[in-house]
Amino acid sequence: MFFEKLKKLCNKKGISISELATNLGYTTAAASGWKRGAQPRPSVIKTIADYFDVDVGYFYDDAPAIAIQQPIDDEFNKLELAMYGDLKDLTDDDKRQILDFAHYLKTRKK
Repeated sequence: MFFEKLKKLCNKKGISISELATNLGYTTAAASGWKRGAQPRPSVIKTIADYFDVDVGYFYDDAPAIAIQQPIDDEFNKLELAMYGDLKDLTDDDKRQILDFAHYLKTRKK
């Protein structure tokens, strides 16, 4: 889904996906990965969304819902433990991506 939406935006702008990647400071290998179905990190999606002046939700709207096998509170407890227990292992970029994604989740509800 991501690649098809990206392809439409690039076509409207008259550039190739490889050109877009280069313009934004990413490698053409990254663009090839997107074509093969690789999902970019949230920070990359935000950069692309900003470039095309679209909301990041444009790339997520068709994302399948994640099936949760356990009660939601148990899942949040695991998330909290993972975040705070291993926070020292996260880079500043990792932390920024988590915050960006949390912000996206919060703003899409409005």
